[in-house]
Parts: sequence; structure tokens; C-alpha cells
Amino acid sequence: MKYLLANWKTTLAGGGALFTALGHLLAALAHGDTSTIASDGPLIAAAIGVIFAKDSNVTCGSKPQ
Repeated sequence: MKYLLANWKTTLAGGGALFTALGHLLAALAHGDTSTIASDGPLIAAAIGVIFAKDSNVTCGSKPQ
């Protein structure tokens, strides 16, 4: 939980990517198209990874910059 929201830039990018991928998946499923599950699954996983990522200019140390 320490890295969740580590930086607003990566959190915003990951949230936008997650929102887009979930929207695409739900819209496709609403139309009966199940072929997008294989491609949207990795996109959702990557978006979650970006949410928990930190930017290159953020350190993990205990000293504030």
C-alpha cells in the first residue's frame, strides 16, 4: 500500500488507462463480443501496474526531496 498513489502523474495515467480498458471491455461484452477479453485482460493488468508505479523523479528513501 506504500506505493499506491506514489505520484499523481502515474496514478492519473494508470487510472485513465484502466478506465479506458474497462470501458472497452464492458462495451464489447454488452454487444456480445467476447473476443476482446484476451486483449483487454493484459491492458487492465498493465494499467493496474502503472497505478502502483512511481515516477523516475520520486525516490523510495525516507528523506523527503
